[in-house]
Amino acid sequence: MNLSDLHYITARLIRRRLPKKLTDFLLDRSLIIKPGGITAYPEKFINNYLAAIKDLPVNNFADKSIMELGFGGNAAIGFLYHLHGASKIYLVDPYAKDRAKLSIEFLKKIKNKHPEHDFKAEIKNGSIHLSTDIYKLHFARLEHIGLEDNSLDFIFSTSVLEHIDDVKELLSECYNKLKPNGYFLAFVDVGDHFQKYPFNMLKYKRKTWNNYLNPPSNLNRLRTLDYENFFTEIGFKPVKKKILTQNREEFFKIKDNIDAEFKKYPVEELVVLSVLYIYQK
Repeated sequence: MNLSDLHYITARLIRRRLPKKLTDFLLDRSLIIKPGGITAYPEKFINNYLAAIKDLPVNNFADKSIMELGFGGNAAIGFLYHLHGASKIYLVDPYAKDRAKLSIEFLKKIKNKHPEHDFKAEIKNGSIHLSTDIYKLHFARLEHIGLEDNSLDFIFSTSVLEHIDDVKELLSECYNKLKPNGYFLAFVDVGDHFQKYPFNMLKYKRKTWNNYLNPPSNLNRLRTLDYENFFTEIGFKPVKKKILTQNREEFFKIKDNIDAEFKKYPVEELVVLSVLYIYQK
């Protein structure tokens, strides 16, 4: 075992065993552990989505019914969708905490830029309460929020699918909730989230990874071809795939040591770190 492996394993073991209260404390203050990008920078990700759909036949949010899948607990992103004309917004995340104070801080900043919008939010019993029915927060699994099938024009997600074990089941539920010709757009980070070692998680057998090293946030280690197969099997039609980042140099440092489970994939798939998918129902 070399020093980099020792460093990686030690960091992974610590992260896996970090108490939840301490994890939440660090996340709330962005100390060592950082919250997800969509939680910390919602405006940036709204702009990412708009840029991604600009060449689609439906290229804006006006009068659209939208779901943000895995919104991270920051309700401000719902108001941003509203500012861009969305008529109905569903924010869904069964694993996030209600980051009410963070939501209020972001909403105040956004409202200062858009004082013309009569919108209020307050914290009651530690949870955020909104003065609108335009968007709703659901800290529950998609199948449990009571949303009818064929209801949504868009489903967006950023850095969510790589944390899900039952990806095919979730995508199937998303397919049902979309209207005919509705779009599912996903930014997926398939690299190791310990960014210093972007491919190290591929070195370990499934049992070792799941029992000892996999962080509480869960990394399913699926590769891009796995996601594409799921989308196709469910019935989605591919619209766009864009490789966003890859790192051949780092991958070839550990290529000979990856577990047999991953050697079936083409190298061109294995070097990918992040990807954008757009599929249509």
